[in-house]
Amino acid sequence: MNPSAERVSRRAPEPLTLLQEFLNTHRHADRVDKLASISRARVWLRDHGVAPLSCSHVDLARLVAARDGLRSALGGNPGCTGVPALPHPTLTWEFHDDRLVLTGAGRGIERFLNDLAAAVVTASLTGMWTRLRVCPDDQCGLAFWDQTRNRSAVYCSSSGCANRARQRAHRARIRTGRP
Repeated sequence: MNPSAERVSRRAPEPLTLLQEFLNTHRHADRVDKLASISRARVWLRDHGVAPLSCSHVDLARLVAARDGLRSALGGNPGCTGVPALPHPTLTWEFHDDRLVLTGAGRGIERFLNDLAAAVVTASLTGMWTRLRVCPDDQCGLAFWDQTRNRSAVYCSSSGCANRARQRAHRARIRTGRP
């Protein structure tokens, strides 16, 4: 399986799909930071169905802080549920298809950040949060969905990122003279 096909198959289910895409707005080897400027952030938000009334430098800073805080929470400890970047979300309950669903309140950027918080809370309550991971490979760093039965995936791609890590470890052992 090629690495890009494997990554596509590792998409998180709802309610974490948008959160995963938001986490992957960061800059890495072959991508630009989609939140690097107000204009880029507006394009990303619009493309993902978020219609902010405005997007100021303060809003952009909040988006970047939320993304980096969530990435840190996931990357530092896959089972971590603390989300310091979303400290006081305003949440509400809505009915969707005869189900009670936790959603964010507000408008624009505020609503988007509150919706992310609602997704994190919902995922935590259902046990899904522990399956969302951030690849530790320095050249990658993508957020991915752990599909393994025992929830043990570390890298987003066994044939890409994990293979590079194994090669680096092998070369390090050769340099130090260990088998």
